Amino acid sequence: MFEPIPLEFLYTDAQKPQVRITINGIDGVCPGFNCDFTYINTDSLITSQTLENGNELTITGTLLPYEDINIRVNNAYCDIANMVATADQITCTLT
Repeated sequence: MFEPIPLEFLYTDAQKPQVRITINGIDGVCPGFNCDFTYINTDSLITSQTLENGNELTITGTLLPYEDINIRVNNAYCDIANMVATADQITCTLT
């Protein structure tokens, strides 16, 4: 039997910087072996976040985005229909 080929020996034609993912000591594999990312510099700053009643999330900060927001905590998503967002605070209910 042959040993598996380590991921660092595989070649991909990546056009962006790659990220190596390890979870509990096991290498993760991205779709198509493409684990790229794009860094976007922003002036936004989160200063605090609170979770009340187990599902009411409030994020406070400065210059926060208030359009086209997608928030996920673990496997829970913010309910977009009931989300209230301003440049200083985002409030939503996790589903």
